[in-house]
Parts: sequence; C-alpha cells; structure tokens
Amino acid sequence: MIEIIPVSKNLNLTISVPGSKSITNRILLLSSFAYGETRIKGALLSDDTKYMIEALRVFGIEINVRNKTFIVNGKTYITGDKKIYLGNAGTATRFLTAASVLRSGKTYITGDKRMLERPIGGLVNALKGVGVKIEAKKGLPPILVDGNGRLNGGIIKMKGDISSQFISAILMVAPFASHGLVVEIDGVLISRPYVDITISSMKDFGVVIKEIRKNRFLVNPQVYKPVPEYLIEGDASSASYYYALAALTGSAITVDNVYFGSSQGDVYFTEILERMGARRAINKDRTITITGTEQLNGLGCINMEEYPDIAMTLAVLLAFTNTKTRIEGISSLRVKETDRIEALTTELKKVGVQVESFHDAMEIKGGGLKGAVINTYNDHRMAMCFAVVGGKQKDIVIKDPGCVSKTYPTFFDDFPVEYIKL
Repeated sequence: MIEIIPVSKNLNLTISVPGSKSITNRILLLSSFAYGETRIKGALLSDDTKYMIEALRVFGIEINVRNKTFIVNGKTYITGDKKIYLGNAGTATRFLTAASVLRSGKTYITGDKRMLERPIGGLVNALKGVGVKIEAKKGLPPILVDGNGRLNGGIIKMKGDISSQFISAILMVAPFASHGLVVEIDGVLISRPYVDITISSMKDFGVVIKEIRKNRFLVNPQVYKPVPEYLIEGDASSASYYYALAALTGSAITVDNVYFGSSQGDVYFTEILERMGARRAINKDRTITITGTEQLNGLGCINMEEYPDIAMTLAVLLAFTNTKTRIEGISSLRVKETDRIEALTTELKKVGVQVESFHDAMEIKGGGLKGAVINTYNDHRMAMCFAVVGGKQKDIVIKDPGCVSKTYPTFFDDFPVEYIKL
C-alpha cells in the first residue's frame, strides 16, 4: 500500500508519457503481417504489450526489444498446434483470436480468471459467419481456433456495443480474405475513435479501408508492407491523469508527446476540462497545456460512449465539484479489467462522494471528501485515477499500486506527487 501526499504548491511541468498501448499493440500485429522489418520507436513496454510480443513469438515472429524500440520481422505464421496465455490483456486476446485464423493449426487462447469472464462471443460468432472453425463456450475464453491459413471473403454483420476491439480485430485480418470482406456494424459502435486508430494504422502499412456508409466497411484483398520506422505517440489515456492533476491543483502541466488533433480520441479529455473551468492552451508544436482553477464545474450530463477510459478520470474529478453530473454511455466499463462502474461507485463512496450507478451510467455529486483506503481490484486505471484524488485530498491510501504495470509500469515514479510506502 502507498499513501499519496497532496500537492502542496502549484506545479509548472512538462512531462512525457509512455507510448500508446492501443497503438503499440496494433502496430505489433500489423508488423507481424508485413513481410520484412519494421522498427517501432517509442513503443510501450508493459504487461499488456509483453503478452502480445510473447504470443507473436509463439507464432514464429522474431521480435527484438531494445529499450523503447521494437524490431519486428514479419512473415507467415508457423504451423502446428500452439497455446498462448494472455493474462488479462483484452486487446491482445481479441486481436490474436482473429490473427490465429491465419495460421494452419489449432490455437488455444487463454488468460487469467478475469479474462475468462470477459465476453468474446461477438467476435467468435463473426468469424464463424465466414467459415472459421472456432469455439468459445458460453461466449467466453478460453478460445480454440482451428485455422487453415485462409480467410474466406463475404459479409460480416456484428454488434458494436460490447467492444470496438472486435471490429478492429476483424478489420486487421480482413485484407487476407480471398475475395474481400465487408464488415457491417449493427446498431451503436462504441469507442469509435479506436476503430479510427485501426484504420489509420492499417493505412500506414499500405492497406486502405473504404467506409461505404457509416459503420459499413469494405476491405479488398491487399498486402501489408513493412514500415522502416514507426513512431508511437504518447498514450492519451495516461496523459489524462496529468491533465486532471493540473486542473485539480491549480497547476500548469504540458504533455510533450500527446498532440491536439491526435487520432487518439482520449485527447477529448482536455476539451472536457476546459468546459469544467480549467484553461487549455494549444501550443505551437500542437502539444496541450492544462492550467487548473480554484473550483471545477460539473457538466450536467455527458455521454462518454466513445471515451470509456477517460470516463474514469472524469468520474474522480467530479468528486471535487459541487453539482451533480451524469455520465452516460459507459456500459462497456462493466466488462473491462473489473466491473469499473461498480468499482468506482464503491471507492468514491468511501471518500465521501454521493454516487448512484446504473447499468450504463453514473451520477456523481462531490463535496465533503475524506481520506480512505482504496481497493484497486487489480485494475491499473483504478490505481491511477485515485492517485489523482490523492493529489488533492489527504489520507488517500492505495492498495496494490503495482497493478499499474499492466499499461504504465513507472506511473508512481513519474506522477508528480509524493507517496509513502506503508
């Protein structure tokens, strides 16, 4: 356990955050598809990306890790029956389930206890629809893919209200389909910015997707081409904790490797902070500086369907406002590393916040805060969110802070607050 010490003076900092997990895992996979060498610079090395790297090595891909540079030599995946263990790495599990179709042989995909509770039926059924032999009992991992090295073309219709990663997984393997593939989303597509990152990343490797109409994508047969050097942008979700600390403590913080206009939708968090009363400056190099204010404002009602990760950072910030705010469109948080709506509700109540939770929403009214011992539920974002709370509120103790290794192993060394190990 660690106790966070509140910030005692206004900070004026420029910091860097680790590379984007979402982009790193996408580029690792796409590099494995592209015959030849791709050098990935600024990559994130964390538990989640390590699982992706080790699984791709099982598939026969040579990956050398040199500090923040990954060197990937793409080629045809090796044949034969293989087993991969992915912990609680949801991105890697979804992406590699689809990629396993391209191997000749059976691939058994499993993970830790929580991963075995996270739904994957939408992706499994979509792949079955184009002739893939794949099984997942009750729509949950473990998953068994019996691949023959080919992917049939056709039309895939799938829902987009569980995880956008299902769609991204299909899109990334779609260029291998023999006669092209149409992916059509039925109903709402949550976290659309992450699908846009996928489309943009594929384009960088020479593959173009046509969006025939909204949420209907055409992918013709194409070949991925290696990229001599690919630079990963800093993680906008990780940056949100620094921006939030600035807004909360009257500080000025710039993140020098996350940019205005980024393909990462979570940069939207800086606009939300501006609405709450903080000052946002767009610098000449397109970096963003957030300067805090004495009192943050509530937001009335805000839909965070496209931005579930930063919805958590927003939730803890709302603890310091005096009006009620309703965050809607966050049902996907219930099937993440933990049930994040339930976890946030429980821990915010501990620190004196009025919270009411619903299936896809939370209503939060701050004020009257107090110290508390915070459970993190083995969820990296719970630990990082409540580090922000501790930057303002005294006596915040965080259990199992090491869970941040999932996406940001050095978070508590980098985050500009002091802490005491208990």
